[in-house]
Amino acid sequence: MKQIEFLAAVILGICVFSFLNRVIDRLVYHMGFAKKRIQCPVCGHALSVSDMIPVLSFLISAGKCRCRKAKTPVRHILSELLGGIVGFLCVFVFGWNLRALVAFGFFAVLTVVAFVDLETKEIPNGLVVMAEVIGALSILFFPEISILERGIGIVCVSVPMLALTCAVPGMFGGGDIKLMAACGVFLGWKYSLLAIFMALLLGGVFSGILLAARKVSRKEQFSFGPFLCLGILIAFLWGEWILSWYFGMFGL
Repeated sequence: MKQIEFLAAVILGICVFSFLNRVIDRLVYHMGFAKKRIQCPVCGHALSVSDMIPVLSFLISAGKCRCRKAKTPVRHILSELLGGIVGFLCVFVFGWNLRALVAFGFFAVLTVVAFVDLETKEIPNGLVVMAEVIGALSILFFPEISILERGIGIVCVSVPMLALTCAVPGMFGGGDIKLMAACGVFLGWKYSLLAIFMALLLGGVFSGILLAARKVSRKEQFSFGPFLCLGILIAFLWGEWILSWYFGMFGL
């Protein structure tokens, strides 16, 4: 029975994130949301149903546009597979219930944030508002995080990030600061602090690898949003275990 539930979660996650791919395309390529027909980001032709089968369409077309045979973004299949992983994790941690649905919705928004920021180096305000709305909704389904903890979570990371950016212009983007303020509602202060720590750790390792490989210069900036989103996911799903392990090392 569990295997069927997990399989259903994976399939549902892939399908939802396949749809999110089209949302990301519209934001990245400035297509707008007024057009009803979904267009290919490579050549602009209207996509048919056969072009939008999750995972399979990308594999069958060998990752190329059907009209011009140009390469479609590899992000399409990566995000769909990520959706399957997120769906599985949410059901694995919370089971099939509204808690899992709220968590899945929150991570879906973060996925859009991560890929849009990666390709444009911007985080749209609309996505920040959506994260904040889901964070407010989570108050009903995650009562173990108190209102006070959530209130502190709004400022405990975003305010220091803003102060550092004022002192050292360009250290963090405005979108990063607003995202952490919005996510503080969802995470509370403990998980917010853990999220920024994980983001800085992962971002530092990534930038160190790029510098060692001489892929970037020391002055070159990269998108920090994806690392924030990954840090938030890790903190929310495994934060209690990580904090217990860490403080247990000191006998606390």
